[in-house]
Amino acid sequence: MDTPLYKYILVGCGAIAPRHIREILRTGTLTAVCDTDPERLSEYMTMYHVPGYASFDTLMSAGLTADIVVLVPLMDIMPVKVSRLCNKDIMSFAKTNGLEE
Repeated sequence: MDTPLYKYILVGCGAIAPRHIREILRTGTLTAVCDTDPERLSEYMTMYHVPGYASFDTLMSAGLTADIVVLVPLMDIMPVKVSRLCNKDIMSFAKTNGLEE
């Protein structure tokens, strides 16, 4: 059976982002990036040929969908906003995939 490919959005393109993107590309496709640093945002948009957003609110209003949203960091982003962005409810996804603690 083939591994399903997931659509990912990466929020936060800091130092750990390349590690997350390696795993994203192993299991799916990166569909968008979001970062408040214009240089980093531009770099990742160019490198991965995806649209970029300078704020989470702009990303939310773009009407994108994703199976998984990777948040790095989560500090000021409410999980309910992210849940609306995803095709699947985050907690339901975690339960289904054995990711609950």
